[in-house]
Amino acid sequence: MKEIEGRYLPDREIAYRYTAAMLFSQETELNLKAILYTIDHSFVDLEDTLDENRTHQPRTFDQFLIKATSGLLQEKMRKAGVTWPKKVWKIMDEAVATRNRLAHDYLQNLNIPAPNEEQHEAILDDLNRRVIVLYQAMRITRETRNKIEKMSEEQHERLNDMMREFGVEPSEINKGLWQNKDQDNEDG
Repeated sequence: MKEIEGRYLPDREIAYRYTAAMLFSQETELNLKAILYTIDHSFVDLEDTLDENRTHQPRTFDQFLIKATSGLLQEKMRKAGVTWPKKVWKIMDEAVATRNRLAHDYLQNLNIPAPNEEQHEAILDDLNRRVIVLYQAMRITRETRNKIEKMSEEQHERLNDMMREFGVEPSEINKGLWQNKDQDNEDG
């Protein structure tokens, strides 16, 4: 570790593991957002899950998704009725806690002065455990995202097939809706 104004910068091994953990964390957040977006737009309106009493609460669910981080996203997953086994929820809880620890104060709390060899190995072991937890969460959310998006596409195709059975081409409906929407904006 190198000293900078009384602080020590992590060496490459620590920095690499920390970066890998945060990458998996960010991928997990992206997957959670995609899952919730798909649920909101394809299955259930999640607008009513917003907490009106919370200060600085976004007015729409899409606005919420833009700014939300792991903890709030996980809370919304529960409210949306996502049914993961308890073991999976336990991994996700640990991943959120791990992400928060890494994002907020992990690097600040590394040993000062620079750790000795034994402390350095302990830091690497700790980061390895954190990387594994976050990797598991990323894989879980990626699989869930793939499944929910596939379900959404299947539902959308069933609805399109139903419209075709009624003699209506779905692409014509959408075109008409957009035309009417644009025309209403011009009139209004």
